[in-house]
Amino acid sequence: MRVFHLLLTVISFHVVALGLGIPVNTPSRLSKRIPAYCSNAPGTIAGTTLNDDPSVGLRRRKSTNTKVWCAQGSETYIIIALTSNLQRLPLPIISFLDSVSADIASRILQAGNNGALPNSQYRCLGLNRHALYVYDENEFGVTWEVLGQAIWAVKDYMLHNQVGPVEFTISDGVRHVGWGFLE
Repeated sequence: MRVFHLLLTVISFHVVALGLGIPVNTPSRLSKRIPAYCSNAPGTIAGTTLNDDPSVGLRRRKSTNTKVWCAQGSETYIIIALTSNLQRLPLPIISFLDSVSADIASRILQAGNNGALPNSQYRCLGLNRHALYVYDENEFGVTWEVLGQAIWAVKDYMLHNQVGPVEFTISDGVRHVGWGFLE
């Protein structure tokens, strides 16, 4: 019986020692990644406030078909990719995004604050069979203001690149908050 208690004590000691040897505030591997830079402002790290003219110095991200596109005057950015090579006429999509922006601004004014999306999602159907779907990704969620900035970034991306169906993720500063697609 003493051998059993001694063995249990030794095992408990090793478990506690191992537990104490692991730092509590160890940064995750994700926080050690190389920062992404805005494709529409190569000197700006994604997630920091973009105050410069975003049309200067466009560059494509290496080894990927996605671009990091930052919303001017905010820390919001999207990672965007075309989902089809079919080019669409720019006017209907840009007009649709303008109406989405107006809808978002209206909802902020009606609510009187910058709240979270109801039911963690936003859907908008437009003329010419355009549709926008945005969903929360985690507990932080997409707010109306962040959604408006993300839509601005999608529109700005399309004004400088190919117009067509896209999918995108939405980040607000260092937090990934949602994803969406436009068809």
